[in-house]
Order: sequence, then C-alpha cells, then structure tokens
Amino acid sequence: MTTIGVLVFCLTALAVETERAPITSAQAVRHLSAEEAQEGRPVVLQGVILHFNEHAGFELTMQDDTAAIYVGGTTNLTRSLRPGQRVEITGVTSPGDFAPMVVASAIRTLGEGTFPVPRDRTFDQLATGAEDGQWVRVRGIVRTAVIDQLPNFSQLSFELATGGHRLTVRVPNVASFDPAGMVDSEATVTGICFPVFNRKRQLLTVRMRAPSLEQVTLLPPPNPATFDLPARTINSLLQFDPELPHGHRVKVSGVVTLQSAGQFLFIRDQTQGLWIKSPQSTPVRPGDVVEALGFPAFGEYNPVLEDATFIKTGTAPPPQPIRITADQARDGEFDAELVQLEAMLLNETRSPSEWILVLQAGSSIFRAHLPMRGADPPSIRTGSRLRLEGICVIQAGDDRAPQSFRLLLRTANDVLVVSQPSWWTLPRVAAALGIMVAVSLAAFAWVLTLRRQVRIQTAEIQRKVEREAVLEERTRIAREFHDTIEQQLAAVTLQVHAARVRLAQAPETVGQLLQFAENMLRHTKAEARSSVWDLRARALESGELDAALKAVAQYVCSGSPLTASVTVTGKPHPLPGSVENHLLRIGQEAVANAVKHSGGTGIHLALEYGSEALRLDIRDDGQGFELPSATGPRQGHFGLLGMKERAERIGGDLEVISAPGAGTRIAVSVPLARLSAPKHIAAEHEETNPDTDRR
Repeated sequence: MTTIGVLVFCLTALAVETERAPITSAQAVRHLSAEEAQEGRPVVLQGVILHFNEHAGFELTMQDDTAAIYVGGTTNLTRSLRPGQRVEITGVTSPGDFAPMVVASAIRTLGEGTFPVPRDRTFDQLATGAEDGQWVRVRGIVRTAVIDQLPNFSQLSFELATGGHRLTVRVPNVASFDPAGMVDSEATVTGICFPVFNRKRQLLTVRMRAPSLEQVTLLPPPNPATFDLPARTINSLLQFDPELPHGHRVKVSGVVTLQSAGQFLFIRDQTQGLWIKSPQSTPVRPGDVVEALGFPAFGEYNPVLEDATFIKTGTAPPPQPIRITADQARDGEFDAELVQLEAMLLNETRSPSEWILVLQAGSSIFRAHLPMRGADPPSIRTGSRLRLEGICVIQAGDDRAPQSFRLLLRTANDVLVVSQPSWWTLPRVAAALGIMVAVSLAAFAWVLTLRRQVRIQTAEIQRKVEREAVLEERTRIAREFHDTIEQQLAAVTLQVHAARVRLAQAPETVGQLLQFAENMLRHTKAEARSSVWDLRARALESGELDAALKAVAQYVCSGSPLTASVTVTGKPHPLPGSVENHLLRIGQEAVANAVKHSGGTGIHLALEYGSEALRLDIRDDGQGFELPSATGPRQGHFGLLGMKERAERIGGDLEVISAPGAGTRIAVSVPLARLSAPKHIAAEHEETNPDTDRR
C-alpha cells in the first residue's frame, strides 16, 4: 500500500516537532484529503489488529471504534504482532497510494482483543473503493482454489462468484489444506477489503484478505467433485429449471473438436457444440470423448462452461465439419460448432503467437485465428480462394444478437487453397500500362530521331545488296557451268579420243562412240538451258535422289574404265529441292573427277539417311593425290572448292580423304536440324527460278 518515497517522507515528518493535537480516530484519518495527509499530522490510535503479514515487510491493518485503517512502518516494529491483539499505534498521517494511512513510529501491545462485527457487503459496494481496508463479510460460491507457494510463505487463493462478479480471496500461512474440496461450496468470508489501483490513485479492482481459515465458512457443495453426476445435454444449459441450484456445477459429455491446453476446449454432443474454459492442461485430441464438470455462464451468444475439469472416457471417429456459408455462420446457429466454409483472403498478419487471416465471403468479412506452434504456416497470396475448417465463435452486440463471427483453426492443414488469384491485379495492370506508355513514347522519339539516318543507311545497304547479288549470281553460274557443261564436254572429249584410238584398231566400234558423243552434246545443250534458270537436274525430275545419283554416275562413267554403283541405307524421306540438287551436283563432280584423274576401275556412292544427319560418301579405287595440290581452283577449274561451296550452301560439311596409291574419298554430312528449316536454301532457289517445281 505504500512506497519508499512515502515512508521517507513520513519518517522525516516524525522528526519535526509539532504542537498540533494528535488524531485519535481512524475515521478522522480516512476523511483527510491527500494534501492534508501529506502534512504528516500526529496520530495516536488504539484498536484491534485485523491483518498482519510479517513476510511481506510491514503490512498491518487495525480497527478502532470508528473504522479500520492501513498502517505502514519498518520491520523493527513487528515484534510478535498477530491478528486479534489490541494495540496502541503512534505515528503520523500519509496520503498513501490510494487512501490516507498512518505511518507508525511506535506500537504498544495492550493485550488480547476481539474482532469487530463485520459489515455485510456486495461486490458492487466493495468496488466503490469506500471500503478500503475495512472489515467486511461477503458471500458467494467458490469457483477455483489453489495453494500458492511464495518465497517466504504459502497462501490459499480462491475465487468467489458473487453478484455476477469474481472476487479473489487470499488467506496467508495455509499449507496443509486440500483446496479442491472447496470448489462449488457456498462460502462466507470475513476479512479485509484491499483495493488494486494504478499510479494515478485510481481503482482497478478489489480483493479480500482473511486473517486465517477461521474467517472462511463453507457449506458442503450440492455437486461434489465427482463425475458420477448425470450428464446434461449441452442445449439444456441455462434453460429454465426451477429445481436446479443456481450457480453450481453441472456435468456434460461430448466429443472434442478443439483444445488449447490450459485454456479451453470445444466439445459437441448430439445437440450442439460447447465452449469449455478450463485451466486443466491434460492433452486431448479431436475425436476423444470427455466428461466435464463446470459452471454454466453467459457466453457471447450461447452458454459456456467456466472453471471446468474434465476426464477422457473414450475415443470416437474424428468429428466431421458441417459445410455452411458465411451468412449461416453469422446467424448464430453454428456457434461453437466445427464448420467448413469457403472465402477469399483479403489480408494476413503474423505474430510470434498467432496467425490471423482476414477473409470475405459474400457480404461477410471475418477472421480466422491459428496459434503459432512449430513451423510457420505457408504464405498465401492475397485474393486466393480458401476452404477453411475451424470452430465458429459468434461475436454478439450489446443486445446479445449475433453480429459477426470468427474461426478458430486447429492446424495449418485447416486452410486449403481452392484457387489462386489472377496475376493481373489492379496495381499490376496500372504499372503495366504506365510502362507501355513510357516505352511507346520513348520508341516514338527514337523513331523520329533515327528516321533520317535510316533513309541514308537504306540507300547504302541497297547498293551493297545489289553488288553482292550480282557477285553471287556470277559465282552460281560459274559453278553450274563447271558442274554440268564442262564435265559433259570433258566426257565428249573422252568419247572422241576413244573413237580416234579405235579408228585403226576396231573401226566397227567407232560409230557407237561417235553416237555416244552426239548424245552427250545434245544433253549438254539441255543442261546449259536448265542451268541458266537454275532448274533441277533431269534425273531429279524423274526420280528420287538415290535414283538420280545412280543415273548421273552411270552416265558420266559410260565409255570410261570406271564402273559406278550406288547404295542407300536408312529410311528415305523427302528433302528440300535445292538440297537434293546440291548433293546431286557434288556427286556428279566427284564422279567426273574420278573419271578424269583417278585411273581406277570402280567408284561407289553411299547415301545414308541417318537419325541425326544425311550423309553422302563417294569412294574410288584410283591412284589418289596429295591434298595440298588440289585445295583451290587451277587452270579455270573449280574442283573441290565448288563441292565445298555447295556443301556450305545446304548447311553441311565436306571432307576429302586421299593419298597417293590409296584412292579418294569425299564425304558430305548435313545435320537434319538444319534441313528442318532450310530458309536460306529455299530463298536461293526461289529468287533465281520463280518457276521451279515445288513437289
């Protein structure tokens, strides 16, 4: 009741001599104002000690014939003081922390006294603060009782339900006592009214202190602490029953739907759900069957059971949630029930102790609460549609009508994301539009700035393209004439040479050789016409690539010692026209080179349709050559350079392997990936010959 500052002040005031007459009644001290009590007026009081606790420093309350007063002092004044003694107290006044008090400088024992007659008071009368330190008597029903083990002593602490309020009563120096037997008893308690206040001398609540158990009278409870009582249905709680004792415990039974150990649990029987408030920490799980003893009380909307104890009696299947809407939940019918509903997430907050979801379903906005235990729940995007399971708790207005509700979740698994929100939220759409406008303005400015430069560059590029196109066309014509007309003219030369040689040896065969030469000249004329327009070879026009290779090879080898053969492996498939044309020309060039230079007797062409590449392999059994001697054009002939250019045009690689006396091998490999989009090949073919057959 006092502070160190008050004690220092009062002890200082005792040293100051005063000529005032001492105050001799407790009531007179109580009627002083705080300013008057601050003056440290002398006091001499005689009365009976009502309360004294030497373990709490110096804590004493005494009463004379007028009233009771709180007395402060130092521990050297304690001696062997105890409640019931008659004493004389000398000291000065002090404003105290709530009401005026006396700071003792001397205490003289006068003998044994008797406790005064207590004044019967209600909780509301105590709550005015006027009964500070007075000897009063209160009646009520014991709701809870425990023994508090403090550092220097133990005390009995119990709560009394009286007049719709809870009054805490403490009795010091109680050790060997079973407090559980007090619960549900009607008690009459005589003791001191002690206020609880703040630093502004304002009353917060009141408590009582009884000197001993002699000042606590108990009547046997009508319902002892036993679970043998008949269970009542939950929906019968607080219904009209003139035979039921008011304010005493009842027993209910049901299946657990949620528990917060040491705080509360929810159960459900065949009639409805119930919120049970219990300090008991015995763990139970959803599906456990329990019996509970507790005091029915008013809840927000439905009755609750307070100060309950419970026991587990069995196990049932886990309860299934009731599927409802938010409007049904708000009506109050499903208060304290395990429910399931869907809603959209508006917001979420996380603290070390709780996860709170703010949700909306229709016109209802409500919250879902989950205590933080273990790992954090997963993050959920605002706007997600959720399916939730939890206990519905109604929140009522002043008229006790349902106004809103909240959900108490059991675990994070009670939250299921049904659908994610659209990524295009209003802020993102606005941001995207802003970016698009900014980019458009920047692009417009850039276009205006560069338009003039583009016109200048376009003219220069056009001139370069025209020059490159002319050069490319010249190269193509040179290659085509080399691969067709020159090779065929070389073949005609061989035929004429053979005819000249045989004119003396076998005149009868000269006519046949001259006939071959005549046919070759006609064919050369047709090929020249076709090359001008970059048409495909006639062999390709009448068959596939393998057949065209065979026809060209036999044609070139006719009249020479070489014998040509063609093999095909893999599954043939259609190829772009220009690819076939270039491969055919490479094969033709290779065969023509072998006829002119190899001096062999055979040449073999192998066409392979592989899973990753198309390969053409040409081998002869001739005399071979040194590679460095044939790496470029010589005496107007393109040779290997032309074949390499053709391979590069179709995205392929060309490899030449030869050595003197070991024959020659020419291998072309074209990856299928490059054949799948031969844009450069098609472009070349279409630009040079718009009338090409596209079979």
